[in-house]
Amino acid sequence: MPHNAPAAARGVRLGGGAERGGSVEERGAALTSLDTGLRFRMQRAQNQMRAQHRHILPFFEEIEAALLRRNSEPIRGSLDRLAEALEAHFNLEDDVLFPALHGLRPESESEIGALSHDHAALLSDLEGLFESLERDGLEAFEQGLREFRSALRSHEAREEQLVGEMIGPGA
Repeated sequence: MPHNAPAAARGVRLGGGAERGGSVEERGAALTSLDTGLRFRMQRAQNQMRAQHRHILPFFEEIEAALLRRNSEPIRGSLDRLAEALEAHFNLEDDVLFPALHGLRPESESEIGALSHDHAALLSDLEGLFESLERDGLEAFEQGLREFRSALRSHEAREEQLVGEMIGPGA
């Protein structure tokens, strides 16, 4: 059922008399309750998003430690784990968080779409890092890693700002 379908079609009972669907006050209270529940779930998803952003940092630390030792052996494993973590994180956002945000604020579709597009670009860039490690050596890989990390940080900051603005106070 589309998120913009009438509440009754989505099974949302607004309460009140059968012939008018309840008083304006009853309908408003039910919608406010629905909105509050959605905001609560969104705040939980936002907290999970932030936790996942922090969870990604150790992968970079592992890679940077190996680079300091000029040892490429552990880098591939760390890149594999980073890729798995990012894919899971992006799936959560693209499949759960962003559709709910769109439901809260449909007018933010372009910003949400841009963040989702970033996910595909970041995964493509990460694939390029795997190739660079094999093909170009540690110096070129290290430069690519710095650029990737900077792009990811920028994406996370934009994402957290947008989500915070959309969820509102208490987020």
